Amino acid sequence: MQRIPLEKAGKGMTLAKPVVNDNGITLVREGTELTHSLIERLKSLGIQKIIVQGHPLETDGETEKPLSLLEKELEDRFRPTQSNPLMQQLKEIFFNELRRWAEEEDHQVEHTNERTE
Repeated sequence: MQRIPLEKAGKGMTLAKPVVNDNGITLVREGTELTHSLIERLKSLGIQKIIVQGHPLETDGETEKPLSLLEKELEDRFRPTQSNPLMQQLKEIFFNELRRWAEEEDHQVEHTNERTE
């Protein structure tokens, strides 16, 4: 799965998650193949991001890492400080913020789809 800006979507890509509006109403179901007219319709509704199957776009080295990998990297970074209670408290703060951020990102794309202003 890859979260992409709608303006980078192309004909033939397939939605990995449904597109919903601000009220939680499904506009397009998961598994739907995108067409030019569907992409234009979503743009007219103010949809900015969608989640598609696979990884159809190059991201210039910037890939969206899964939460589990980010958590592992954070754990690795704090491993040398295991005996320092203050550093372990900081690690927990970072873990909590990372999880909160991931939940907000999922909610933002899956449930609100960022409206254009």
